Amino acid sequence: MVPTILILGAGASIPYKFPSTESLRLSIINEALNLSNNTQELEEYKLFRQDVISFQQSFKKGVIYIDQFLENQPKYLKIGKILLAKSLLQYENPKNIFEIEIENDWYRFLIDTIIDSESRYKLQPLTILTFNYDRSLEFYLYSVLTSRYSFTEEQCKEQFSQIKIYHLYGSLGLLPWQSNENNSDKIIQYGTNLTPGTILRAINSLKIIYERDDNNIWEILPELYKYHHRIFFLGFGYNKINLKRLQLKEFDKMRFCCGTSMKIGKIEKRFIHTISDERLQPSNLINIDIINLFKNHFGLD
Repeated sequence: MVPTILILGAGASIPYKFPSTESLRLSIINEALNLSNNTQELEEYKLFRQDVISFQQSFKKGVIYIDQFLENQPKYLKIGKILLAKSLLQYENPKNIFEIEIENDWYRFLIDTIIDSESRYKLQPLTILTFNYDRSLEFYLYSVLTSRYSFTEEQCKEQFSQIKIYHLYGSLGLLPWQSNENNSDKIIQYGTNLTPGTILRAINSLKIIYERDDNNIWEILPELYKYHHRIFFLGFGYNKINLKRLQLKEFDKMRFCCGTSMKIGKIEKRFIHTISDERLQPSNLINIDIINLFKNHFGLD
């Protein structure tokens, strides 16, 4: 496989019953209302009712993206993270990614593409940059490797060394096989029961852009681009701020970029072309779902 980067937006998780950006916003607003009326939960989270109400009112009037809202309103950081985790963890249901018929099931297409059956089912190298917090993709890949090919946990870890998945804004926690003795406190089982304890552990893995750590992926993007020859944007909304942060000007202009662009018009595509430092050509932004992008327009193999 040509050295490839997949950049995932909220639309990439929608086939597995995760919310769109707008649906997530509405869910957070509703969760805030519910929390403000639940005295016991407020005590467990050590929050004040009026602060939660203030958050809800501000978020309703603010930007659609929760991460960008919290960047500009750091006083709501704890409340926002709690509500984000409460809203998203409920969608992490194993049944939703292993149903017999899933429309636009690109996870299955991906695993079938990156497994090299001629090399004892070794995974081909792939880099994934995701703006999503959910762990559905890594959970799916791990589950398939252990069930379809009877890999042990150690064999799966070895295989996953070929696949680099970076959650640009953090995730809902570590899956058990991703942990070690130094970060076991960040383990959140996929499909876990929602309790205040679970939520409070999950928020430690959520990162807002200014919460930098020693493994800040944003800073190494230019170096990462040097070793890849093509980028696929999948289910991405092409938000101006996120596009700028990706520093696509550091990606060789002669190399290949494409993406899905559901419900994006011609004028918007020209704007995306400009914001992406001319890396995303309008003709390479296809109004089609992920599966059809790979099968009928730009192959992944």
